[in-house]
Amino acid sequence: MAVSYVSKHPKSGVYRVRVAIPAELRLVFKKGEFLQTLSTKNLAEAKVKAGPVVSGFLDQIKRAKAGERYWLSHDLEITAQQFLEPFAGQAPYGSHLIRRPI
Repeated sequence: MAVSYVSKHPKSGVYRVRVAIPAELRLVFKKGEFLQTLSTKNLAEAKVKAGPVVSGFLDQIKRAKAGERYWLSHDLEITAQQFLEPFAGQAPYGSHLIRRPI
């Protein structure tokens, strides 16, 4: 039996793709599932649109299982904060080069 990733939103009736993220990768992606609207209420159209979306999600999961690191914007923000933490309260780099008005 084939897995169906297409579901209808209960209130709007718009179809969407839902792909569960394996438990061991949920910390990597910081979520439990991929979810994307297909922007249609037509099931036949939704099935056509779902193919590339599902493939993209499954590819991300496959690459994460292989050990590729994803740099999501949230990851970059945390990494930057951790890097800058020891410099908190110091003058910005190069501030000694700025001419001050006399």
